[in-house]
Amino acid sequence: MISRVAESCFWLHRHLERVDRTARNVDVNRAFVLDSQLEDTETWWPLLVVSGEGPRFLERFGPDAAADGEHVQAYLTWDRDNPVSILVATQWARENARTIRETVSREMWGCLNHFWLWLSEGPGKRVYARDRAEFFTQVRE
Repeated sequence: MISRVAESCFWLHRHLERVDRTARNVDVNRAFVLDSQLEDTETWWPLLVVSGEGPRFLERFGPDAAADGEHVQAYLTWDRDNPVSILVATQWARENARTIRETVSREMWGCLNHFWLWLSEGPGKRVYARDRAEFFTQVRE
């Protein structure tokens, strides 16, 4: 029983860290690209490599897609087949919290559930479409 709770707590934290790190990396890379004189492939490909998703991304979309900042951002944020996307990592964090509801505080569950609903049911997508910097800031908060 205790090991199940400990494992769920570990993975809950791990997935939340992944959400934060991915949002931070994409946001910083977006700012970097504005001032960069590098080729598009040189600015977005490293982000896929750092996330561990380079090979999977290339297999699914091909090398040309790695130069498309919009495609890379969408993949790292919304792709349901990407295990490290913000959406999927949040889903797994919520699932781990759900399995140990008796252990996590009501406030933590409420915040995580609210964030999941914001992200998955539309409001987050509207912020993403309107203002990426604001979206990634809200994800990190």
